[in-house]
Amino acid sequence: MAVAAIAGAAVLSIPDVQGASPEVLRACLIGGSVALVSGLAALWLFVRLLRTRRFHWFAAYAFVAGASFLVYLGVR
Repeated sequence: MAVAAIAGAAVLSIPDVQGASPEVLRACLIGGSVALVSGLAALWLFVRLLRTRRFHWFAAYAFVAGASFLVYLGVR
């Protein structure tokens, strides 16, 4: 659902990117590639959890991640 919004933002950003240095362009390409790979991996894992009916494992992960973040906020 977000593909249209992301594509529109990318099209609107073209004028900003045209004047960028090669280092900035390289960093953007590396960042975009890493985001693509990690997003595809997350989707693959999500579909796998749904197909194997083990999605409840995500609840445990979400609980641990949320509790860890609350501890981090409390310590900070």
